[in-house]
Amino acid sequence: MFGNGIGKKWGVVACSAVLAFVAAACGGSGGAEKETKAATPVEDNKPVQLTVWLNSSGYTHERFMETFGNYIVKKYPNVSFQVISSDKGTTLPELVAAGTQLDLMQSSSPNVILDNGMESDLTDLIQTYKFDLNQFDPAVLEAMKLLGNGKIYGFPNGIATVALFYNKDLFDKFGVNYPTNGMTWDQVYELAQKMTRNEGGVQYLGFSELLNYLASGNQMSQGYVDPKTGKATLNNDNWRKFVDNFARFHRIPGNEYLASPVNAWQKEQRVAMYASQFGAAAMTGMTTANINWGVVSLPEMAGYPGIGPGVQIPLFYVTKNSKNRDWAFKVASFLGSAEFQREAAAKVGSISAMRDRSVMIDYAKDVPTIPVAKKAAEAVPKTFAKPFPVTLYDSYVTKELVTAFGEVATGVKDTNTALREAEERANKAIEAAKVK
Repeated sequence: MFGNGIGKKWGVVACSAVLAFVAAACGGSGGAEKETKAATPVEDNKPVQLTVWLNSSGYTHERFMETFGNYIVKKYPNVSFQVISSDKGTTLPELVAAGTQLDLMQSSSPNVILDNGMESDLTDLIQTYKFDLNQFDPAVLEAMKLLGNGKIYGFPNGIATVALFYNKDLFDKFGVNYPTNGMTWDQVYELAQKMTRNEGGVQYLGFSELLNYLASGNQMSQGYVDPKTGKATLNNDNWRKFVDNFARFHRIPGNEYLASPVNAWQKEQRVAMYASQFGAAAMTGMTTANINWGVVSLPEMAGYPGIGPGVQIPLFYVTKNSKNRDWAFKVASFLGSAEFQREAAAKVGSISAMRDRSVMIDYAKDVPTIPVAKKAAEAVPKTFAKPFPVTLYDSYVTKELVTAFGEVATGVKDTNTALREAEERANKAIEAAKVK
């Protein structure tokens, strides 16, 4: 879900599938090249305070310390933090305009960092501290490199992806075996047929999905926009295959299409299987809603055996104007290490970005809100889908794809017509955006 940059206006940036819609261009900052000279490792343990900005509203200092800071201080006792979250008056553009000194920034949407020119090439520090980039999952590392056209700007503290959740109580109620890891979409379709029924005046849905997550993490690595032409790519065989694969579920009598199925899944609990974002927050929310849930890996797409969904990688970036660049790097690289991610997997429920899956061996062991720890860990696919080109116009195309899917799923239009018209609308929206 990533691609190479091709200029500031048409920049293609590395962003995850799932879930982030990128609206910015690549392009190095003016001083980035000056930072690539060899450096001497900083070994002193003098007190240092790092200012951290997080692209999340209401992110308190206490929450930061619970999620990241306490682990960092355990490793580096001399480090303390000032934490700033993205709220009114403290968005990144506002902070940059005010000249606020930042050392680290965390975001899963690279446009926020790149559009404000805060990225910094970390090649020199990677060499100085002998940080091994190959410890990351290949798909994650490729995403990191493509984000900076070969340069590394930051390190992932974990990943988010997509999986198939299921309601155990409903499967028990109807005497149907649970979904399993390694299933195909055809097998899930058969399960959905068995689970879709009306009993006691309640219409139970065998399967529902949050389409934008599935599209952004599609297993075919199909992008939304051709980075060379700047045109939408909806009217092609891959998107037809994608739409047809999921629309068929809603042709099962009684398995209606819900553009927003969260309420039916979580509150009403009448959805048997639910394809959505996979991560600690999502699983905690399901537990809080008192769903007796299970989760398996996203089923395989026909023609793509063994290929899982794409990933979203939240990164901790070292800023180009940090006055504590070495310490900012040491902290960011620690968060991107197996040492941290092993502990975070067990205590926070973070999904590791590491190549070595043994980091997940104690997944969610100490997280009471993720009660199926072992199965949840097994739901992480062995192979993630390769990145695809993401451009600043993707959000326009995504919107039209979701509209087209709804038209096909509800029988209003056939797939070819819906995608052709959606592509036409998307291209008009792209052209309008270019002249703004």
